[in-house]
Amino acid sequence: LAVNDQAILSCQHADLDQVGAAQRFERELQFFERIIDKRPSMWMYDMHPHYYTSKMIDSLPGRKVGVYHHHAHAASLMVSNDMALDEELLVATWDGFGFGRDETLWGGEFLLSGYRDFERLYYFSSYDLPAGESIARQPARIALEVALHLGIDPSSSPALAGYFSGDFIYNASLARGRGLNRFNTSSVGRLFDAMAGYFGVCMSSSYEAEAATRLQYYYDSSSEASLEFEFKGREITWQKFMKTLFQEPGVIRATTLFINTLAEIIIYIGKGYGRVGLSGGVFQCKPLVERIYHRAFEEKIFIVMPKGIAVNDSAIALGQIAHAMAL
Repeated sequence: LAVNDQAILSCQHADLDQVGAAQRFERELQFFERIIDKRPSMWMYDMHPHYYTSKMIDSLPGRKVGVYHHHAHAASLMVSNDMALDEELLVATWDGFGFGRDETLWGGEFLLSGYRDFERLYYFSSYDLPAGESIARQPARIALEVALHLGIDPSSSPALAGYFSGDFIYNASLARGRGLNRFNTSSVGRLFDAMAGYFGVCMSSSYEAEAATRLQYYYDSSSEASLEFEFKGREITWQKFMKTLFQEPGVIRATTLFINTLAEIIIYIGKGYGRVGLSGGVFQCKPLVERIYHRAFEEKIFIVMPKGIAVNDSAIALGQIAHAMAL
């Protein structure tokens, strides 16, 4: 809720496709309306066409402003740092999923962002996963799919071989080959899931980012090692270094190389701009953020993090407000 120059954020309501969460959301919406004693004159919503809020927006009176998920991440970071209306900032927006301009699900972007608009400068090359919201809670299945994408036999992972039957792996490979009921994504968050599933750290998640949370405890902060990465135009082609990681025998070294390499990607791109913002759920990973800060200090790059708000989706509403008020 924004009134004049103040914004009031609610708690994060999780998946609004769940009946209980949707009901809580609507009750809180009514509560906010009672605070100002009238209905808002402008509504901001996520551009994903199938979200609960995207469907309900047509029934609401007043002006409507759609905002792309990762632009909202970047704008929330900017407004929390009191950035000027005409400023731009390079922001790494890394998370699970968010609907992008090309109608794929983003999650591994570098946006050159202002409040009004943004440019997608660099992004992780896309890979495909089985459709359905439940895939985000299945690190083992994501690991299986990423292994197949890389041309690796999933059964070469003891964790996956023990979790899935041979028939399941065979059928998953067939389904992948047919390309039915799948979606493309550039998500870095799902690569964390793939690492956790492949090495048996977390096979099934009971809450958002559980796999990444568990994986970070295998990080060795004493190691400076990282892997080489490549670009194809504006695409960050992660497949080569991920294939190397899947061939590592130990989870500690694999996790450390993974996190350090992600940090090096931030630093490599950030060198050309002098400063880089970090926004999105991936940056809840403490070892990753600490490594980025360490390397940024060495390379004299200024890192911008959210102030007074969370780095995850609970700040999305603030970014939506910032974008709409700048139009």
